[in-house]
Amino acid sequence: MLFSRFRLAVPLALAVTALTTAGAGPARAADAPTIPATVHRTVVDEPGAGDQEITLEFDGRPVTVREPDLDDLESGTRVKVAVRGASTGAEAVAKLTRHPGAITAVQVVGKPGPSAGTQGAVVHDVTVVPVTWAGATAFQRTTDSLAAMIRKALDEWGPLSRGTVTPGTVTMLDPVVIPDPGKACNIAAYANPAMTALGRGPTALTDHWVFVPSQSKGCSWSGTSYLPGNKIVLASDLPYGEAPDFGGAWWTVGHELGHNLGIAHAGNQVCTPACTTSEYGNNLEIMSSGDRAAAPENAYHSTLLGAFTAVDTPLVTGPGTYQLTSINEDSGVRGLRFDRSTGTDIYLEYRPDTPSGWTRPGWLGGLLANRPSATDPRYSVLLDLTPGQTMYGASTQPALMTGNTWQVPDTGLSMRLASADGPTATVVVTATATDTIAPASPADVTAPVSGTGWMTSSPTFPVSWTPAPSAAADEVVGYRVTVRSASGPQWVASTPADQMSVTMTLPTAEGWWSLEPMTINVQALDAAGNAGEAATLETGFDNVQPYRATILQPTSLSTVTSPTWEMAWSTPYEAGSGLSRYELLIDDAVVKTVPAGVNTATMPTPKNSPFKVAVRTIDVAGNESTISWRWLYR
Repeated sequence: MLFSRFRLAVPLALAVTALTTAGAGPARAADAPTIPATVHRTVVDEPGAGDQEITLEFDGRPVTVREPDLDDLESGTRVKVAVRGASTGAEAVAKLTRHPGAITAVQVVGKPGPSAGTQGAVVHDVTVVPVTWAGATAFQRTTDSLAAMIRKALDEWGPLSRGTVTPGTVTMLDPVVIPDPGKACNIAAYANPAMTALGRGPTALTDHWVFVPSQSKGCSWSGTSYLPGNKIVLASDLPYGEAPDFGGAWWTVGHELGHNLGIAHAGNQVCTPACTTSEYGNNLEIMSSGDRAAAPENAYHSTLLGAFTAVDTPLVTGPGTYQLTSINEDSGVRGLRFDRSTGTDIYLEYRPDTPSGWTRPGWLGGLLANRPSATDPRYSVLLDLTPGQTMYGASTQPALMTGNTWQVPDTGLSMRLASADGPTATVVVTATATDTIAPASPADVTAPVSGTGWMTSSPTFPVSWTPAPSAAADEVVGYRVTVRSASGPQWVASTPADQMSVTMTLPTAEGWWSLEPMTINVQALDAAGNAGEAATLETGFDNVQPYRATILQPTSLSTVTSPTWEMAWSTPYEAGSGLSRYELLIDDAVVKTVPAGVNTATMPTPKNSPFKVAVRTIDVAGNESTISWRWLYR
């Protein structure tokens, strides 16, 4: 099984993935191979982690080995091996733990079996094995809390799998005392001694055992698991919080269960214009690493799980009009499959909104496309349907929205989202046009900016433009509006060709938008999928008051005896558009304005006594702070 690590918002998680076909490895005849074992291909795919490894499992107990004759065998291959000084599986594990190269002969006896994801709708049970050792810290979760967290993770896989998983029982065992695992960050260090002490272990792929240490040993993952398989080890009891969300800990267990079920990570691709792929980038799904999503799996992963058939995701072989039902629904055509001339198939789906009720208006409402990874078909890759757009965070990759066209790679076909109405969408597939000429740019992009050139009121605002005179001749079918901030975040909306404005809502409430300069781009789109050069408006958004400065000199209630006196103040913190200037006031009237970076000024002494002096901070966007003030005498 193929180990893989992914980075979470909490610590890293490790997954073990299995390939599906067996190869034939040679056998050396130095000794008669008599000890049965199962091969697991092991790769740590964290950057810089190193080359692939091989794990052998003897009677359910894994051990990492070094043996060239195993290198070309697929995960799940059953073998017999000869190990110096060993005649049983237990002796082989002990010997190979100390000497990973002690294998002297290998014989292939069987090919891998099917993955858990191809078994159909079956009941999956979980056995929870708390483990501890001498000197370990105590468990932080109660037995009931740990059981409830894992119960939630198992229950979520009912809807996530679209019914192919029937959540069964969660059985809590008493804590098992094992030797201190030390720095060994692998399944064997926890599972092997625990199963030895219990005298038993998992009995089927649907019998998942979760080993939970009382103390974290500082491993770089929060969970490790077989894919497919039936063993999971957590870094600890993950004491991040209690019900209903358990501080996100249930999601870690759910992610590892997904690996046990036979699916790997949900990644994504970004083209700007060169394309790069991230293994963990599709944060819409539990098999990624980010937003604790609990939406049904994408069309490709649903097919791997056995939830979708050719009826749910029909093959597109030529032009036509198709009605798609939301990927979140329980019936209907929920995907279109494109068979590429080269490379893996592409699965198109329609998501009218985001999972979990997140507020991302207009952002992900549209078409998404996934394909299997070219290197491992258990991984899915969310494709970039708006190439050329920069990207901020995997979870914010925009979908193809109404009126937009995408040329499906290596098929000679293009598809356009003609309409989207609630849970249904109309997709028009045509032969890819030979037209490669982009339409002319619109002009006169406007938005409600202030005199400073910034927007300082609501994060919801209209953007309008004037179509190019040649828009009709260019066969413009729509416009794409992208608001991109200076540090990279972007927000996208789309309109049909007969509209010349759109309302944008920046995700400031969710904390996903920085208060900084931004560029508004408007592109014309034609029926062939060509996007014109963007018409732009340089502006910014900042509707937050800057912090106020503090008067440092003179001290409060002091007496001024000369016609002028020196005033000094601190530089306040400003996280938005930046500091612009300070207004210096006497008795609520501005007497001087000095630029940011200057923190002293010579002030006149008024005739009245006492008098009030104050300083007000103003940022680049024009937002004003409250005043900092004090009384003086003359």
